[in-house]
Amino acid sequence: LIHGTINNQSYTMLNLYGPKTDYPQFVHLIVKHLQDFTNSRILVGGDINAVIDPLAEKSHGSAHMHSTSAPGTIKSCMVKQGMVDIWRLFNPDEREYNCISHHKT
Repeated sequence: LIHGTINNQSYTMLNLYGPKTDYPQFVHLIVKHLQDFTNSRILVGGDINAVIDPLAEKSHGSAHMHSTSAPGTIKSCMVKQGMVDIWRLFNPDEREYNCISHHKT
């Protein structure tokens, strides 16, 4: 987490890596932590390891999802906090950014 001011505007930037298991509390913990920065423009990036919109983000024919409850939890928190998925906003039909790994680590 980085917090600072640029030209009298407060910014909070968070890079995160989410768990690969169904863990909706993770999203709530992040939102709770970011509430300390409500007067700031918040930028969140990283890999949440969850699908926000299964119809838009899954590969064609893919039925596997890392998380079952995360999509609803993430959408709800985004709406409540006034956040948007900026990439999805400007690329509503694209799927190229998804990473599909066929190996186990």
